[in-house]
Amino acid sequence: MPNIYKDINNNAITTLDEYLSMCTNDEQRQKLFFSMDLSMKKLHDSNYYIRSFNANDILVYEGNKNLDIYYKSVDSGCDNFYKKQNIFYLTCFVIGVYSDCLRYMNPQKPDFLVSNFDEFAQFIPSDDVPYYKGIVMRGSSVYYSDFIKAKRQREFENVQVMSNSSSIEGGTALTKSTLIGRMNASDDSDQKAFISILLFPVIIMVLGFIVPFLIVLFS
Repeated sequence: MPNIYKDINNNAITTLDEYLSMCTNDEQRQKLFFSMDLSMKKLHDSNYYIRSFNANDILVYEGNKNLDIYYKSVDSGCDNFYKKQNIFYLTCFVIGVYSDCLRYMNPQKPDFLVSNFDEFAQFIPSDDVPYYKGIVMRGSSVYYSDFIKAKRQREFENVQVMSNSSSIEGGTALTKSTLIGRMNASDDSDQKAFISILLFPVIIMVLGFIVPFLIVLFS
């Protein structure tokens, strides 16, 4: 049974190891890993890096909606090397959890993971595979939280584009079904009819001059 404590705000506190034992689906794990990455990014921005990703050295504060992660083992003097290293180490941790082989995962010797990434990928949620593949196979140093935020922004923009497109198409289709649309359509028809009425007498007059002239000419 996990040891769950409460802080003064009644938020549940557990070690990461204990919290993982309570996760029953990938959606919960994705939320956890997003929070872990976000907390790591905040440490980096404050010039700290993480020295250990041991699940017993990390605490999870569970509020009403959010998860706050507290890394016990940190040190100051963060630079690009430590940022990239932390991102890769967290990636190894995440893949180890998804594939249930965390105890065999050694981020200091990544050759096995790199050589067999496709086998590990089958255990990762499909929408996250491109991110972790970029970290493992291409040495990317993008934060998972930034990846998720950018993905949500793209999805939001796509919805807006589709919504605007539907509005334009709907507006065009409905133009003639509105009173103004019918009036405009009626005006066009009336103008064409009016022009036809004006031209008919003119044609008759012209023929009235031409026909007698032709009769005289050929008689």
